[in-house]
Amino acid sequence: MIVTRPLAIGEVFDRATTRVVRRLAPVVVLSIVLAIPQIIQRELLRSAAARYDSGVILLGLLLTFLDVVLALIGFAAFVRLFAGADDLTLGRAVQLVLKDDPWPLVRLALLALLAALVAIAVYLFGFSIVRGGGTVLVVVYGVLFFAVGLLGVVFFQLAFATCVLDGTPATVSLRNTFQRAFGSTASRRRSILLSYAVLLAEFVPTYIVDLGALALVRLTHIPLVAEVGDALGAAVGTAIGAAVLTVAATDYRVRAEGTDLEAALDGSA
Repeated sequence: MIVTRPLAIGEVFDRATTRVVRRLAPVVVLSIVLAIPQIIQRELLRSAAARYDSGVILLGLLLTFLDVVLALIGFAAFVRLFAGADDLTLGRAVQLVLKDDPWPLVRLALLALLAALVAIAVYLFGFSIVRGGGTVLVVVYGVLFFAVGLLGVVFFQLAFATCVLDGTPATVSLRNTFQRAFGSTASRRRSILLSYAVLLAEFVPTYIVDLGALALVRLTHIPLVAEVGDALGAAVGTAIGAAVLTVAATDYRVRAEGTDLEAALDGSA
């Protein structure tokens, strides 16, 4: 059904949930694949913490790099899955990412690097305030950091989805995302609500899986179960967040294209 107005937050989540359910099998498989390097990495780091082993630590760092690469590939594959037809297979989605059009991965890597640099700058600025500022300044910074920081996280995630869907360079994706999400008062209000809703959608499944894993640890007394649950929970949260962001990014693009078309028609009249 075509909706001529911007989708409400509930409608975005409804469509995202429908897409996840319809593609449940590939979503589960991809989530498991993304979780495996995290499980191995955490087990290695846990064993290396007990005794200093440079080989184990080096392998853990290599797995961390592999985890970042897989996260980019996985996010792009999730977006392809949720933006494609219901019969799109996981293999075809990965093929679209790696073979047919690999440049979005480079753009995603640049966006991830930019996001990391911004996060480091904000952290260093906040650290200087905490060390040299008064109590009131620290509280104000903490509130702003929580509010704006969460919004920034979702903004970059939305830019990632826009980058994959539009196939545009990193800077263009950032510009398009900002214009579409914050170009008007109504879109700004909607984007702020959407950002906290997305974070909630990513956090709740992760928290539920973590709780289940902790319960199993108490029953089985196997610490590895907690690491498996933590990694799987994070992967499931990423999948659900990617579904919501794909629907939102598509809706933002449709509204922007509709506005451009309307302006062009008015100008030709």
